[in-house]
Amino acid sequence: MHRYGRVEDLRWFDDVLFDKLAPANEIAAIIVEPIQGEGGYIVPEDGFLSGLRAICDEHGILLIADEIQSGAGRTGTMWAIEHWAVQPDILLTAKGIASGMPLGAMIARAGLLEAWGPGAHGSTYGGNPVACAAALATIRLLEDGLMDNATARGSQALAGLRPLVDRSDGLVTDVRGKGLMLGVEFDTADHAEAVQSACFERGLLVLECGKSSVRMSPALTVSEAEMATALALFEAAVAAVAGGAVAGRSRRGRDDPASRRMTSKVATDARRDRGPGPRWRHRRDRGIHPPHLVRGRPRDHPPGPARPDPRSAHAGRRL
Repeated sequence: MHRYGRVEDLRWFDDVLFDKLAPANEIAAIIVEPIQGEGGYIVPEDGFLSGLRAICDEHGILLIADEIQSGAGRTGTMWAIEHWAVQPDILLTAKGIASGMPLGAMIARAGLLEAWGPGAHGSTYGGNPVACAAALATIRLLEDGLMDNATARGSQALAGLRPLVDRSDGLVTDVRGKGLMLGVEFDTADHAEAVQSACFERGLLVLECGKSSVRMSPALTVSEAEMATALALFEAAVAAVAGGAVAGRSRRGRDDPASRRMTSKVATDARRDRGPGPRWRHRRDRGIHPPHLVRGRPRDHPPGPARPDPRSAHAGRRL
């Protein structure tokens, strides 16, 4: 059971935070991802974000929406928080807003920003003219159809992924998302990693997130045919991992401890079978994408220059 986004958990603010940890008048802001990103692509329950808004309004606390992963059209609206008709006091965006160019932005109510004098707020990735031009072009593309495409292709993806819950012998436990921000939950972290590896081997790039999830977040320009291909590859990867897990259980029996070891061995085998190249585990290295991979295989790099032999006559000599 996910702990993020449940309406019943909002009582924690009054029962624990304000009562036992810090009074409400000492809390400046509550920062929230409208859809959790690295935590597992978790969509909150209806009423959760509006409940946060009500708590902030009651106690004079600012509500800050972190839309760095979920914003810029990815969920089918410009900002994910719009799905729940909640207006934050401050909104943070980056990454997709400039199509990969280095740009970050803080958007806030006029009353907040005007309280600062000119030059009071600076940003390392704000104001670059080339990045700003890229952001303006990106916004035009989003408004001219890419957000609609994200909605359509997201519906296509959910329709193709949700049947896996019933067809994967318990491997897939949940499918969730909005637009092209999609998460697939697996029964174990090892199975999530094994499916990620199996996808790489088939030419499909996906990435783990949370404890046992795999995210699918393709470019907003993805076509219907490309999405159909991706779904077929993902289903094949899930089937391959599920087949290995079932075979391991049937050989040793479901209640045998050795069976559980065999099930987790599927992920180990998948990692070993990738062949030589870099190793990574996204759960330990947050935000680190598989390095040097093209269609799931390590990219070949030319060898670097040879180091001089310290025993040679020229070693250490300034030229």
